[in-house]
Amino acid sequence: MISDDDSHLRKLERGLYTGDGTVAPPRHVLHAKKFDAPDEWGTPVQNSSFISMSNKPKTPSSFFKKMFIGSLGVLVIAMVIFGVSLLTGGNTISSKNVQVTITAKTFVDGGEDLPVDVTIVNKNKTSLELATLTLQYPEGNAQNSNAIGTISHDIGTMAAGETRNESFDIKLYGQENTVENLTAHMQFDVTGSNAVYTTDQQFAVTIRTSPVLLTLNAPASVTPNQEIPLAFSVVGNGTATLSNTALVAQYPSGFTFTHADPAPTFQTNVWYLGDLPPGTNRTITVYGKFSGAVNSSQAISASVGAQNANNQALLDTVYNNVAQVIPLSKSFLATQLQINGKPDTQVAVNGTSPVQVTLLYQNTLATSITNAEIHVNLSGSAYDPLSVQPLGGYFNSATNEIDWTSQQSPGLASIAPGVSDQLSFSLTPKQLDGTSVLNPAINISVDVVGYGAGGVKQSVSGVAQKTIVVNSDLNLLSSTLHYSGGIANTGPMPAKPNKETTYTLVWQITNSRNRVSGVTVTTTLPTNVAWKNIILPSSQSANVTYNAVTRTLQWNVGDVAAANGGSPSVESVSIQVGITPSTTQSGSVADLTGPITVAGQDMFTNQNLTITHRQNTTQLLNDSSTVGADGMIQ
Repeated sequence: MISDDDSHLRKLERGLYTGDGTVAPPRHVLHAKKFDAPDEWGTPVQNSSFISMSNKPKTPSSFFKKMFIGSLGVLVIAMVIFGVSLLTGGNTISSKNVQVTITAKTFVDGGEDLPVDVTIVNKNKTSLELATLTLQYPEGNAQNSNAIGTISHDIGTMAAGETRNESFDIKLYGQENTVENLTAHMQFDVTGSNAVYTTDQQFAVTIRTSPVLLTLNAPASVTPNQEIPLAFSVVGNGTATLSNTALVAQYPSGFTFTHADPAPTFQTNVWYLGDLPPGTNRTITVYGKFSGAVNSSQAISASVGAQNANNQALLDTVYNNVAQVIPLSKSFLATQLQINGKPDTQVAVNGTSPVQVTLLYQNTLATSITNAEIHVNLSGSAYDPLSVQPLGGYFNSATNEIDWTSQQSPGLASIAPGVSDQLSFSLTPKQLDGTSVLNPAINISVDVVGYGAGGVKQSVSGVAQKTIVVNSDLNLLSSTLHYSGGIANTGPMPAKPNKETTYTLVWQITNSRNRVSGVTVTTTLPTNVAWKNIILPSSQSANVTYNAVTRTLQWNVGDVAAANGGSPSVESVSIQVGITPSTTQSGSVADLTGPITVAGQDMFTNQNLTITHRQNTTQLLNDSSTVGADGMIQ
């Protein structure tokens, strides 16, 4: 038996219940010894060293040893597999194992034949199937600067380790010293796989010279609405004659073409040049105006190339192109026109009303402007020279120009930087009734001249421009009938209180110089006036409506044409109403309608026209009988 005092379990038990809760077994030096262990519990072996060893707590070192051994085994297996893969090369298919090499000249002249050789090496251990090689290169298309041309070769099957050489012939076009990229695109399949493999290789080529030199000579900046020249120079720069050449200009939306030398061969922006031998120089000068806000910019460009056989405005191949951004700047003497106080580019006025024009000007330079001149040019179908009042300026009726110089306006002798002032004049549109003039307008254009620093003369034509458009004369002629007309009326004449008498309202719409759309005639009926729903001509029945709740009567006239040959356009309708006068109306003329409003939109001036006409009454006008014609209620 093992005594309690010497038992290792007892020592552990005592340590477990001590105050500090620690168990500190004595350290022992391990020695290799052989023990005889019993098969079952019983009489202990008489060897105190064995007992001491067996009673120590077990440690987890055996578990970590197993983990270490297992990991080492996995590492060894992986290294074996990797080594075998290195020795055998494996059967892995990769696009990286397909080597594509492009061989070509790195510098080429535009339009020159460029041979391109592409070498393909299959470094995979497996054959490539359905292989295709495509060479991609800039096409030089005028409609799409990024257009890509392609040439494809069917490679078919490439065995493992096989090398192929493919040759291509292309031409590149573009501006001098531009760099273009060629791309060799390889695509292939492998047996037993649904995947499609691709690989690309690029090659840079510099276009040394262009077969055509194209330049643009344009002002560094322009004033809005100032006509300027744009000179395009085309020079044959190749070694051979280029045939079927053409120049196509691209204008911005703010550019107005006026003329060109030589004239365009198609529309306003295409010039057919035909054959262009080496050294030949062709110059095309375009004249036009830029519009837009000051400090904004407009871009003008052009391309020269081979003209499309089916469309004159298209180029199949672009040899060269040019572009320039032109900023819009203020004039040295900025001016602004105001028509009746409005700065709008187009202002609508009525035909017989005087028009007040104010001209504001300001020196935009950092130095004074001396001996300035301002000239206002007048023109247009509604312009009447006899109505011009220059108000301080000199009106030259021979040139239709109002001039202001330092003689008429001393302030123009010297205008300091930033100084502004104004001038004014008035005019009235021409009386056009009975004429065949349609869409009448007055055009105003301002030219300025002055001398800046060092006495340098500066001038700008058309620095400010305005258009005065004249509204159409839309009018209503109204009358009342009882005896005549196509509608039969009843009741006592003169009209008597408490008895109904019917009348015919006759409305005529007249129009002069501009087409007017959406014309309506609207009024209301008094309480004692009844709507009879009789309308002539019958074709107008659908256009006349009456609202019994609001008592609103409306004639939807629609579009009214402009005067034809000086005769006003006329639309008419006749409408029957009945009135039962009150005793309070005896001895007076009774109203059959309220005030009449005519409305429509002038399609030339884009203005809404509205006129108000007096009401229809019981007073007759131009009727076949005079009985009761004065309209007095008995």
